[in-house]
Amino acid sequence: MLTGQQPFQETIIDDLRCQHFEAAIPKLMNEQLPSEELHVLLTCCLAKQRKERFDNLGDLLIHLTCLYQEQFAEPPKANPISSEFTVLDYSNRGATYRNLQRYEEALVDFGQAIELDPTWAPIYLNRGLTYRDLQRYEEALVDFDHTIQLDPTFPQTYSNRGSTYRDLQRYDDALADFHRAIQIDPNYATAYNNRGLTYAKLQQYSKALTDYSQAIQLDPTLAPAYYNRGLIYGALQQDNDALADFHRAIQLDPKLTKAYVNIGAIFGNRGELGEALLYFEKAAQLGEPLGVQYVVQVKQMLNN
Repeated sequence: MLTGQQPFQETIIDDLRCQHFEAAIPKLMNEQLPSEELHVLLTCCLAKQRKERFDNLGDLLIHLTCLYQEQFAEPPKANPISSEFTVLDYSNRGATYRNLQRYEEALVDFGQAIELDPTWAPIYLNRGLTYRDLQRYEEALVDFDHTIQLDPTFPQTYSNRGSTYRDLQRYDDALADFHRAIQIDPNYATAYNNRGLTYAKLQQYSKALTDYSQAIQLDPTLAPAYYNRGLIYGALQQDNDALADFHRAIQLDPKLTKAYVNIGAIFGNRGELGEALLYFEKAAQLGEPLGVQYVVQVKQMLNN
């Protein structure tokens, strides 16, 4: 409403979250509005760092009310609040439940949303993602298929269905879906990353490297692409390249625990046990079971 468009052009919660963390804050498009004041407010609402945002909704409401009164010389009119949930209410609450890993509650809400509007494609997509979280792959495929029937232009649907096919080891089907996602949106970095994962499963490492590199070129902040490319470099015994990618992945996502494990493994293979231990301990601190296992093993080796 304030920008004259949706702030970020995505349809599913994972991509919206990525845009919120990484994309530039949009500018106001309606020049008749008090754009400077509203842009400051919008910047606070969409700021990347918590300390730059409003402390709470009450503060935001106060700022909005003041701006409204300055513009229209009267307080904002109160609208009656409906007690009935809308399609969007169920969809948003379902997405929130999914983020909290309360998957069964998410499924209930997505189901309620579908009952209210069985023609809205993004609901099926988000329910399919929830089924995939639960490893209920066949149900996920049904929802992804239905999403495509309703709107065959979502590249995210093909990419997520492709990932589900990969989980089921249906690699040809997976590749076909990733090809289609990229055909619809040649700049869709996640689809290249996902196709690279499939090529890696097929041990087609050259194609995997090409796709990971393309994903990184399109989105230099995509931590999984660096991590996945690092794995391929490691498999090809190009350790220095692997280390560079694992370190970059950690810079972008400090909670990417397996990157620490893989760095530690490279140092361990080189006989640099002290350096390896540092990375295994970091992985262990972040809750990575392999980190805990390797910390014990390295300490035993150091004590012998």
